[in-house]
Amino acid sequence: MNSAKRIARLKSVLFLTLLVGIITGIPSAIVPSLQQDTFGNSSSFVVTGLIGAGKGSLQFIYNPVIGHFSDLHGRKICLLLTLGASCIPYISMVLTNDFWVYALTDMVFGMYGATLTLLMAHVSDLIPIETGVRTESYAVCLAVFMLGVGGSTFIGVSLDTLVTFGVCAGAQTVVLILSYVLLPKGTVTTTTTTEESGLLQADGSAAAAPAGATDGATSRCRCPVTTLFATTKDVVKSVWYAIRDHRNLRYLSAIVFWNYLTQETLEQLLLLYLQDTLDMGNTGQAIVIAVMSGASLLCLVVVIGFMKDWFGTLGTLRVALVANFLISLGYAFAKTRWEAIAIPILSTVGMAVFPCTCSIAASSVSEARAGLVQGIATGSRVIAGAICPGLFGLLFQATENWVFPGMPFVVAAACVLVAFVLTIPIDVESLRAEHALTAPTGSDDGEATVGNTPTKEVPTVPSNEQHAVPVVAG
Repeated sequence: MNSAKRIARLKSVLFLTLLVGIITGIPSAIVPSLQQDTFGNSSSFVVTGLIGAGKGSLQFIYNPVIGHFSDLHGRKICLLLTLGASCIPYISMVLTNDFWVYALTDMVFGMYGATLTLLMAHVSDLIPIETGVRTESYAVCLAVFMLGVGGSTFIGVSLDTLVTFGVCAGAQTVVLILSYVLLPKGTVTTTTTTEESGLLQADGSAAAAPAGATDGATSRCRCPVTTLFATTKDVVKSVWYAIRDHRNLRYLSAIVFWNYLTQETLEQLLLLYLQDTLDMGNTGQAIVIAVMSGASLLCLVVVIGFMKDWFGTLGTLRVALVANFLISLGYAFAKTRWEAIAIPILSTVGMAVFPCTCSIAASSVSEARAGLVQGIATGSRVIAGAICPGLFGLLFQATENWVFPGMPFVVAAACVLVAFVLTIPIDVESLRAEHALTAPTGSDDGEATVGNTPTKEVPTVPSNEQHAVPVVAG
């Protein structure tokens, strides 16, 4: 594919990503009010948390299945599937005017994370590794999504509830049609060799192939379900080998899990807490979402690059965890609406956790399978997403009438503190040895260098990766 065609397709993907972000952001600020009105003040945290836990558990099933089928049958058909499924909750709300129906259909069919994952996979497919700018392109795509989310939150506030969901249903249908028109069919890769599996043992040698694998064997998808289960079995074995043989992966997956217990708390329950405790209305919640989205955008596009130059990747990870610790504590002690609006500014640093984790994890295996270790990190996030909403929903409900109702955020801050402590034993020397290069002066994370100049890290974006999303509907 020539450069002009590649750039044109990349622009189409970014345009679709912007539209998906806009649709995701439109109902975000009005959902907490609907949750409180529908579920009742006495149980809104618990019900919201349990629905969020159910959705996280289903995402744990959906993401690898959709990712695998996108590898077998192409990204486009899977993207059309997730876009179509995500229309169902909006349509159900318009037809029934019942938020219970919307919440339950959104739990089952709301595949917003999978949609963003597939768009990110399109970007990864279009940016060759040798260009050295895949990381920057990945950040730009996320930034475009967050621009859409942050810029559209006020639309839902200014419209009637049913009109808001009707606009979302119509816009989602438009994106579905545009995706069919603008995106190429994509290729299907069905050949897998032992060499391509590329997992490295701790000593740098190739890991044993999963049982049943053969060199140069071609997997023809006679039955998609049969192929899915066979491949899933091999993927599980590969994940086990990677975690067993690489100390860094064990720590990094735990870091992601503990940090995203806090992240999921902010995404699922923060707005409901602000409405319940600080009596913050829809407009105030829209401002919080806009500030958080703008800060995250700034982090991905500008700040993370400077931080990696100053602190190295591991140092940046630690600074980002400190920022997330302060965000949680800030909400625990916030007493005014302006404090609640100002605290998300720290996301200009805190958003760097997941990209840095993926960059370090990718150093532990061969480039051919860097997506696998990023998938492990993503799996840790999804598990956190399945556990956190229900657990913290019960905690919020139990402390709602306490003198200090922000206690759940203190617990969330403690989770981030655990994640920070887990960065200490990461084996930096093994990363340096694997690259056979010396870390730059003042860096402590094994970032590859040539002379005194750090080189760009180029982690790949796997098809089943779920990316960080600011506070959104559902």
